[in-house]
Amino acid sequence: MNEQPPPVSAAKTSALAITSLVLGSISMVPCFGFITVVPSLVMGGIALRKIRKSDGALKGKGIAIGGLCTGGVGLIVAALMVAWTMWLWRTVSNPRPPESPTTIAINEFCQALELYSIDNGVYPTTAEGLQALVTRPTDHAKWDGPYVEDGKIKDDAWGHPYVYRCPGVKVPAGFDLFSVGPDGKEGTADDIGNW
Repeated sequence: MNEQPPPVSAAKTSALAITSLVLGSISMVPCFGFITVVPSLVMGGIALRKIRKSDGALKGKGIAIGGLCTGGVGLIVAALMVAWTMWLWRTVSNPRPPESPTTIAINEFCQALELYSIDNGVYPTTAEGLQALVTRPTDHAKWDGPYVEDGKIKDDAWGHPYVYRCPGVKVPAGFDLFSVGPDGKEGTADDIGNW
């Protein structure tokens, strides 16, 4: 009698491992990442555990690991998409208001005053005022101006002269520079300053 050994069944590839890899690959596409990333990671983990416990009846360990890796990349892509969407939403819903001409002028005067201070070691006094940026004070030999464009101190957008104090009240270590705003009155809510 010719006895034949019982047929050896070939190991089957884990369907969970294959599904994990497919879902992980899909999760790297930004639109689908939110839907497939978690199932990819869960199925990849379950597939690995079942393959280890199957004693060789299941194969596909590499496929399951590939599913976990692609799912991990999909998770990163999904997180980046969420962060980008939040940043875009915040930027679009709260746009930064444009700076007014008066604010721009104050910033330019502040830069000019800093250059003056670098050259002369001090800011102009209140008595010297902003005019010291265009006309050399008598006691400043290192003056290298004019420090403003056109060599002119222009008024604010409402035709009022800028107020300059050194030392400042609001900025005691430096200077106060401000516009009294449209109402022309100092100390009201529409004042625009360097503080």
